[in-house]
Amino acid sequence: MKRYGKVIGVKAEKLEEYKRLHASVWPGVNAMIRQCNIRNFTIFLRKLPDGKDYLFMYFEYIGDDYEKDMKTMAADPVTQEWWKLTDPCQEPLSNRKAGEWWTEMEELCHLD
Repeated sequence: MKRYGKVIGVKAEKLEEYKRLHASVWPGVNAMIRQCNIRNFTIFLRKLPDGKDYLFMYFEYIGDDYEKDMKTMAADPVTQEWWKLTDPCQEPLSNRKAGEWWTEMEELCHLD
């Protein structure tokens, strides 16, 4: 199992829409997340001192081919439709790596 943490901005004018969408995530989206070996998936929201809202994602990956599972998820038609609604709400960080949407965070400490 590998833990992942990621961060992305959320547009102020889209915050309520993003919250509304995540108050009732589509069953097909949740099923695909599980099918792709992701567990304990969580998104947190926090306004930081810069005045902007940020989303912090945490999940545990239990599979053995992360890249393959992420490609499977990205190819899923239901997930693609979901992302068409959620992606416009998000604002990727300016210092993200090429190809990243959500910026990966480095795990520094974990207590079981």
